[in-house]
Amino acid sequence: MPIFRVLIRTLTRPWPLFTAAVIIALCFAARILLPVYFESIPVMLSLICCAVFCLTGVLFMAVPFVQYISAGTTLYPGHSAAPKVLIKTGFNALCRNPMYLGLVLFVLGLGIFISGMYGFIGAFLLFLELDRVQIPAEERELLGIFGAEYANYRKSVGKWF
Repeated sequence: MPIFRVLIRTLTRPWPLFTAAVIIALCFAARILLPVYFESIPVMLSLICCAVFCLTGVLFMAVPFVQYISAGTTLYPGHSAAPKVLIKTGFNALCRNPMYLGLVLFVLGLGIFISGMYGFIGAFLLFLELDRVQIPAEERELLGIFGAEYANYRKSVGKWF
């Protein structure tokens, strides 16, 4: 399946992406509504944090994305066709949710640049939503599909690290 079609299908089921966009919008609102606290991080430091966190986040999202597409499996279990392969190599050997980790890092970097310390709050809210809502639902799906193989993977690899 061409990567472009998979990307379009992914963007039509964007609950985590929607949540991230709302949090970035809230960071913009915090900058406008609460300007006193915006300068809590020096501009150069916020720019460096933005670059480091955003680039790391994109790396953690892009490498697994290509790996999943190459393996012919889905990005979101339960949202489209069932996954065909359990990917346990690459960034998935470091954490079970590298794309969500990348999204949190990206939001953290952009949030710090946009609104200083409020970026930490935004990234934490996204982390909570992913950790408490999105990931448990997907893990139930994966456990139902892959059974003992996924249970063993869960025991050996941490959710975030």
